[in-house]
Amino acid sequence: MCLVFLVTFSGLVSRMRPLCVIAFYDSRAGHAKQTRGILTALAALLPLEVHGLRVPDGTLARDIRDWLVFARHLAGHRADFPAIAGFSKAPSRADLVIGTGARCHIPLLCLARATGARAVTCMSPAWPLAGLFDLVFVPEHDRRPRGKNVITTLGPPNTARPGGVKDPSRALVLVGGTDPKSHVWDSGKILAMVETLAVREPETRFTVTSSPRTPAALEEDLRALSKGRGNLEFHAFRETAPGWVEARLSECGRAWVTADSASMLHEALSAGCGVGVLPVTWKSMDNKLARGLCALTRRGMALAFDKALAGAPWPNVPPLDEAGRAAREMVARWWNDR
Repeated sequence: MCLVFLVTFSGLVSRMRPLCVIAFYDSRAGHAKQTRGILTALAALLPLEVHGLRVPDGTLARDIRDWLVFARHLAGHRADFPAIAGFSKAPSRADLVIGTGARCHIPLLCLARATGARAVTCMSPAWPLAGLFDLVFVPEHDRRPRGKNVITTLGPPNTARPGGVKDPSRALVLVGGTDPKSHVWDSGKILAMVETLAVREPETRFTVTSSPRTPAALEEDLRALSKGRGNLEFHAFRETAPGWVEARLSECGRAWVTADSASMLHEALSAGCGVGVLPVTWKSMDNKLARGLCALTRRGMALAFDKALAGAPWPNVPPLDEAGRAAREMVARWWNDR
């Protein structure tokens, strides 16, 4: 009887023990949101103990050094990354090491191997590293070949969640910006589209915000436009606190997003907003952003600006939950007995 009790009690303690998670973060806010989104969803399923490590921006010399350290690690030598504060003091045993962004991949893999943890990342790693991860969550627009360790997501996981009752008279406008690789940015056209929305819908309260890629001149033009219209207000991204966009998305019935920002599009969809798209001119329709947007419109999840002006109905689809889907996949694979 005593032995049975001890075994049963030991099992309860094992199930109650939080998962030890080490999370790597680089300087990209979008990368951090993908990692935090998955961890938030995972914490709703299992208790977690999370240790965060910050990876500094890279230089060519640091990149070369990281690869040399990784080669030594594979050969059985101790791996250390002095530029990452707290790396050497990370837990000696862990259940999960996770991070998003190329700067995180090498230290993440080294620490996962050293601690016996599962290694997880979002987005496609460099090909020499891809097979070393236990799980990779890749947006379908990346066209990554499927494999046992690759899960395709509709878009990047994120921290946005549906809020309470949404206000149909409020709309959030999320403005991206320049990227010479993917599209031609025309600030004048973006400004004109925002003004058109405000003029056509005087009963709607529009909140407009920018992103790190938004040209400064457009920010000033949007600020000036907001001062001349009572139903429009502007907040530059640097003037907002972390979580501000998610809070606004939870309140607004609709969101307008410039086509160049996959992350903001999927945040709006994850928050349960009706999503409209302000177009940009693509340099190639075969780039991943254009492919991803085409997939959304094909599924009836986003409404093009010109169709909205023509009176087309707004999409009515359930909120995306790619972060939750990622978390459930991890639990089903590794921790279903907890």
